[in-house]
Amino acid sequence: MKPYIKDGKYHFRLIFKDTLYFSMLSRLKNYIGFDHEWFNNGKAYYHTNNKYHCIILKLSKEEVASKFSDLNINNPTTINITDAKFINQKEIQVTFNNSVANLVKENFSLNFTDTFGITMNFANIDEIKTTDNKTYTIKLRDVLNLVTEKNAKIDLNITHPSYQFNFNNQSNKLALIQNHLNSPDIKYSIEGNKKVKFSGFTNNTYYSLNNGFNWYKMPADGILTLKIETDFWVAERSTNGSFSSEIRSLVNFRQYKQPRNLKVINKKQIVGVNNMMEYCIGYLHEINNNGEIIKTWRPNEQWHSVTNNHINVEHPDSVYFVRVKSNPALNILCSDAEQVAIK
Repeated sequence: MKPYIKDGKYHFRLIFKDTLYFSMLSRLKNYIGFDHEWFNNGKAYYHTNNKYHCIILKLSKEEVASKFSDLNINNPTTINITDAKFINQKEIQVTFNNSVANLVKENFSLNFTDTFGITMNFANIDEIKTTDNKTYTIKLRDVLNLVTEKNAKIDLNITHPSYQFNFNNQSNKLALIQNHLNSPDIKYSIEGNKKVKFSGFTNNTYYSLNNGFNWYKMPADGILTLKIETDFWVAERSTNGSFSSEIRSLVNFRQYKQPRNLKVINKKQIVGVNNMMEYCIGYLHEINNNGEIIKTWRPNEQWHSVTNNHINVEHPDSVYFVRVKSNPALNILCSDAEQVAIK
């Protein structure tokens, strides 16, 4: 049996052929007072696989001290960690000052604490290997993707009933190896209104409009319609096991405020506008809602610049849409359009 500590309990795992099942239960009963109620109250559990049984016992420190005196858990041997580091993205190497035998992968755990103070499992231990019981290589699987975390540190914990592991000057917070891909030289230009055209990106370029919470693949034509003010982030997605490029803020897009307090004079002029604005004549859009035809005004695609700080009404039976024009030089998108009914 190779014990490990989890959730404050000492875990002992026994693996044996199914033909030895009743014999093992009898020995456990004689040695540590085991009975079937342990399965019901969570003190023990088991599973089978290909004619083998695995029983895991979960004992308190007091029970272990009384039943397994050879473990000497009240006076554990002190072991110093002289080195601990990632040697690649999925392997960690740990070196002890003295030989430590009978370690299993459950003796090791890895956690990550994010900027909000939430601690989570960083990876599962796939296997551990050693040739001298002093230097162990820990292979990882199901590794947490920390691409959005710069300078992330991983907490390494080692527990065993017979040993007290001390990191001393060797920190248990391990720095990740992050092989970032090169960031492409992405260019952009505001094409008018809210459309932005990007160039220089790759097939693996992704963008975020909400500070990295959601990521989207850059469209093939590089054209995006941005409907909100946003800090535009870009990064290269992971390929071949590599971390993506460092996330960077490419540009902060702003937009003008929607024009207000526009007035119509004698159904001939719209005032309250200025030459920074543009307008279009709306059209009626029909929607069939379960047999009911609903008509709404929509802006046309053809926009005209305001001149002389007013708009001459040429279509009194229509609705006009007015907005502030985009300013590509300042990375400011056009405003939302104000609808003006001619009355």
